[in-house]
Amino acid sequence: MHESPPYQQLFEAGPHPYLVVRPNSDFTIVAVNAKYLEVTDTQREHIVGRGLFEVFPDNPHQPAIHSTDDLRASLHRVISARHPDVMSIQQYDVPLRDGSGRFELKYWSPVNTPVLDTAGNVIYIIHHVEDVTEFILSRCSEDQKLSKIGTGTERMEADIMLRAAEVKKGVNTLFLERQRANEQLRESERRFQATFEQAAIGIAIASPEGCWLQVNQALCDIVGYPPHELMSMSFQDITYPDDLEADLKLLRCLLGGKIATYTREKRYVCKDSTVLWVGLTVSLVRKSDHSPDYFIAFVQNIQARKEIEAHLNEVKRIAHLGHWTWNLNTHEHKWSEEVFQIYGRKLGLPPADDQEMARYFTAASWNTLIAAMEKCRRDGIAYQCDAEIIRPDATYGWIIARGEAVRDADGHIVALQGTVQDITERKQAEVALQHSKEQLKVFIDYAPASLAMFDRDMRYLACSQRWRNDYALGNVDVIGLRHYDVFPDISQHWKDIHQRCLAGEVIRNDEDRFERSDGTILWLRWEVRPWLVDATIGGIVIFTEDITHLKHAEETLQQLNATLEQRIAERTAELKALNQSLESFVYSVSHDLKAPLRGVEGYSRLLEEDCRDRLDAEGRLFISNIRAGVTRMNELIDDLLAYSRMERRKIEPNVLDVAQLIHQTIAECSASVTPGAVEIIADVSSFKVQGDREGLALVLRNLLENAIKFSQHVAHPHIEFGAYQAGERVVIRIRDNGIGFDMKYAERIFEIFERLHRLEEYPGTGIGLALVKKALQRMNGRVWAQGAPGQGATFYIELPLAKTPPDDDSDRSAS
Repeated sequence: MHESPPYQQLFEAGPHPYLVVRPNSDFTIVAVNAKYLEVTDTQREHIVGRGLFEVFPDNPHQPAIHSTDDLRASLHRVISARHPDVMSIQQYDVPLRDGSGRFELKYWSPVNTPVLDTAGNVIYIIHHVEDVTEFILSRCSEDQKLSKIGTGTERMEADIMLRAAEVKKGVNTLFLERQRANEQLRESERRFQATFEQAAIGIAIASPEGCWLQVNQALCDIVGYPPHELMSMSFQDITYPDDLEADLKLLRCLLGGKIATYTREKRYVCKDSTVLWVGLTVSLVRKSDHSPDYFIAFVQNIQARKEIEAHLNEVKRIAHLGHWTWNLNTHEHKWSEEVFQIYGRKLGLPPADDQEMARYFTAASWNTLIAAMEKCRRDGIAYQCDAEIIRPDATYGWIIARGEAVRDADGHIVALQGTVQDITERKQAEVALQHSKEQLKVFIDYAPASLAMFDRDMRYLACSQRWRNDYALGNVDVIGLRHYDVFPDISQHWKDIHQRCLAGEVIRNDEDRFERSDGTILWLRWEVRPWLVDATIGGIVIFTEDITHLKHAEETLQQLNATLEQRIAERTAELKALNQSLESFVYSVSHDLKAPLRGVEGYSRLLEEDCRDRLDAEGRLFISNIRAGVTRMNELIDDLLAYSRMERRKIEPNVLDVAQLIHQTIAECSASVTPGAVEIIADVSSFKVQGDREGLALVLRNLLENAIKFSQHVAHPHIEFGAYQAGERVVIRIRDNGIGFDMKYAERIFEIFERLHRLEEYPGTGIGLALVKKALQRMNGRVWAQGAPGQGATFYIELPLAKTPPDDDSDRSAS
């Protein structure tokens, strides 16, 4: 392990006073060691940050002593020559810190040494003094010293200065001997100077193995570790993993002597796990035998710059903005990535030359751009122009090209630089806006209503042709004229309306009677409203519409409505008569048609019973067919009557429990089915629907009987009921595994007397499904079916979901 060089400890513990100042106009004190504080009886916090001559001014009681002027001159020589300056022994009167205004006499031998940065500029000056007060005063007699202090006579001052000159040679010799004797100390001091003066950035000394030997506070602040934690780590521990290999490769080059230093950008992982970008400069210090001694690293936080660069690149990408340079001496072109993308050129290719660039533009745009660039190249005049481009894929676009001249120290134009921005979308928007304006102008000109637009001074901005016609303007160009000048007789009432709307109000009238000068009565609908620009009222728009024809139609309608009640009464009487006729028809069907059928049925039954032995087989067949026909006729009449009653009966909507009605229907139909012959399953939730109880019971019964009838010939008849909610509706499903049907007949099966099968196979009148459809229509419902031949059928009925009234408890709690 390498021992950490004690630069700062040496500085603080040095036997001579040291002061570090900045090379500015005030020579601001930036550092001071303990010895200097001791000999001047000052405190660090009272002098650091203040000007040197503010802290140590001239003694106003000794105007002949110019020690501060001599010191200032020496410091300026250091700045100018960038070389150490050794001053002769100087008398310094150091202010006492007791507030008395008195000074303490000191004799110092100063040396001012510059600290240079890599560019050779003086960034600090080390003011090093040797206190020779005792030496000087020992050469003077006690009387002379008392005389000097008490009277301050010029004779004694001259004598002291003479004696000071005599010892100058001895002091300088002593200084040189000590300088040679303390060579190692001076080496440490120089290392401390280089480290200390760069304290604004992170500085570290590391062993060849990467372990920290010394770190400054700035580096600790950058990575977030306190010094004692950071010193227990190595640079590998805080380097971002992806950047470590490049670091190690460069360090191997340093150790191998291939490079003397390197600078790169890398990432550190801070104590709080955040990743930070830094700028790193590393140099290798070797021992006297040229073997590696330690690394010196300078670390600068560049996270903000990196973020700005990333944001700038993102802005360029979003704004489609690229930059370029053209060196006129070397004819070298440089493009940013965005320029390649704008022109549609592959990134791997070099920038296009002039001949190829000409193919990227339309002829007119290229000529304009070339002329602007030549003028900039010749006269240094910056340019900005829009140009239309043609990309390699034959698509067109627009750019805005900007350029300026770059001059050398003698003012000669040596390069051009500029930007290219894709403004295709803006151009398209401008074209669309212009097109929109033209369309708006056409709309206003040819609008079927009267339209006019005014500014805040009531000057015309636009008006429609209908406005011109309605207000007899003819071909007069009113654009820019005041409305009140065009119509000088306009009433104060209308002027007040205009002012109210200019203040932000919207005023309209749906029926306004207007009498022309020729006595013609017109009815107008008008509206006046403000128009805005960026939330500021720019003026008003007046819209008027001639509704005279509507008023005439309204009057006609009122006349018709006057006789409406009479016509409704007449129509009601007609409907009542029709209903009476329908009731008579139903009565006739119910009684007059069934009476003959009862006779036919009775006589045919007697004939079959009494004369069966006298009839041959054919006669008995005739009698059987007659009785079957009578039975079918009775069924048809009953079904027609049921259909007619469903058409005429009053529907009484109630809240019905779907599950309860389904179970009741199954129980009723099960009595006519052989037990175990058909499996019927009803796993239905208790939905509440709005419907007529009798009507819904008829629907369920018809559909269940239909399912049983068409499933009776399958091996294991199976019928299943289901229900689900669909929004504000409830759907009930009846599915069977019977013979099914072809979906092309899905609508036909609900029509009256429509049958898909022979009567001998499946008896029925063909009215049942029509009755289901009619009943659901009366209850604001609907029915549909799905099926396939041999795969069963599913019938769906849909009814409104019942609106459940709030229970009493909830009402009480709400109140």
